[in-house]
Amino acid sequence: MTEYHKQTIIKQKASVTYWNQHPLKPEEYFAQFKLLREQRLARESKS
Repeated sequence: MTEYHKQTIIKQKASVTYWNQHPLKPEEYFAQFKLLREQRLARESKS
């Protein structure tokens, strides 16, 4: 495992810890979910 991989894992763990301590409100969660779904549909409609 390279230094890059070690740093990436550290950043991912920090992100998971942060979001566990600061969960999204239901409205924010659904807004994010809707945005991601729209992006996926736009991407899939191109192909």
